[in-house]
Amino acid sequence: MSSSYSNDGVTVNRGQHDYYTRYTSQLWSAYQRWNVYDPSWAIINDGTAWEKINRDAVFFHAIQRRRKATAGVEYVLECKRQTPENQLAIEFMTSAFDEIERFAEARHCMTEAIFVGSSWMYISGDTRAIRPWDDAPAIRAWVPRRLQHVDRRRFLLRRTDDRSRVATEWTMHDVATNEWRPMTDMRPWIRTVFGGAESTLGYGQPLLDAIFFCLYAKNIAQKHGLGGLERWAKGLALVKIDGMRDGDTAGGTTNENVQDAYADIIAKSFTDHVITMDARDQVEMVQWDGTGWEIVKFYTEYFDSAAVQAILSSLLPTGMGSGAGSNARAVVEEDVSQQIFEADRTCLSEQIDRSIGKLIWTLNLPLIRDELRRRGLDPSAVERPRFAIADTKTFDATTEMSITRAMREAGMRVDMADAYARIGRPMPAADADASTVIEPIDLAAMQQQQPMFPGA
Repeated sequence: MSSSYSNDGVTVNRGQHDYYTRYTSQLWSAYQRWNVYDPSWAIINDGTAWEKINRDAVFFHAIQRRRKATAGVEYVLECKRQTPENQLAIEFMTSAFDEIERFAEARHCMTEAIFVGSSWMYISGDTRAIRPWDDAPAIRAWVPRRLQHVDRRRFLLRRTDDRSRVATEWTMHDVATNEWRPMTDMRPWIRTVFGGAESTLGYGQPLLDAIFFCLYAKNIAQKHGLGGLERWAKGLALVKIDGMRDGDTAGGTTNENVQDAYADIIAKSFTDHVITMDARDQVEMVQWDGTGWEIVKFYTEYFDSAAVQAILSSLLPTGMGSGAGSNARAVVEEDVSQQIFEADRTCLSEQIDRSIGKLIWTLNLPLIRDELRRRGLDPSAVERPRFAIADTKTFDATTEMSITRAMREAGMRVDMADAYARIGRPMPAADADASTVIEPIDLAAMQQQQPMFPGA
């Protein structure tokens, strides 16, 4: 096939032409149906791909580690400007978010979008009495109570236009009526999407597409491995028959019949552990060299490593990888993983902030402004606090203390709260009882003390 062709006297590269026309034709074709389906490669090839991936122990471990790291443990609400108005808003929003039951588990459910492209959560809330400010009485405000996970397979994009233009809307499957109903109000929904490129048609870019082939190929390798397990374990029986024995064609004792009889005897011996044979015959058990098992083991470990690498961007911190790896390499790979986790947390935080955070703020803004007026503050100066999942990276206490000491010796100021947090210790309160606080060691005073033993 020629790599170029002529169009009205102009030479056109066929590869360049196909690069554009193939995508645009597929995009046009996807919107020719009233139902716009998820174009995920894994889903197209196997509708139960996500369930199968989670039944593999190695893949499940890596998936759970990334999901837990992304969901985080703690969260914060922050404003760009540190003002009294914004501080009151932060206290209110923090109190409202604290009302969500099992919020950490709900965030974990949202991280499913990393692997399948998108996830859906329904926000259920009510008006109840809360006390966001210690120096003010309780107020009645709308707060979210729980976030309910709804399977993404219950949501489908449908066209709503007259084919003269492309317009779509989300529909949801009603379990009670077995019908697809338009979603007219998206406010109580959290739609988490990772990789929302145009080619994904709004369903997100699932990491499942990258690791599904690893599971598919690994299953084939394991199937052949389990099929050969009995053969490799029992070995090969090499039977040497005395060909000079007296033959009896009429009696059925030809060499061919004797060979078949021996095959049955050997097969039975594997269970009965007994062989009876002629003294002139020989039976030798030959063990396989293990090449077949090594091939299966190699490909199983290869596909495991490839999948874990795609999920976590690291191998050594999880105990995988061929051969021994240096501690420095493990640290580097762990840092790379943390960067991936931080990017996921940022994406998840933004989508929580735009959904729950915005809903809480919109429904309770009049209450916040009333409290600001009561305190003599400017209601127009308040900003909506932004939700963010706190970084869960753990620090090495010895290294952090060395860095803090070096910074002090260099004349640099160190934030005490941050220094305590990096070594995993809470900072003592300013009014803490002296009997409950261990005072720092005075090294200068110790050097001036007399030796404990004479002559030391």
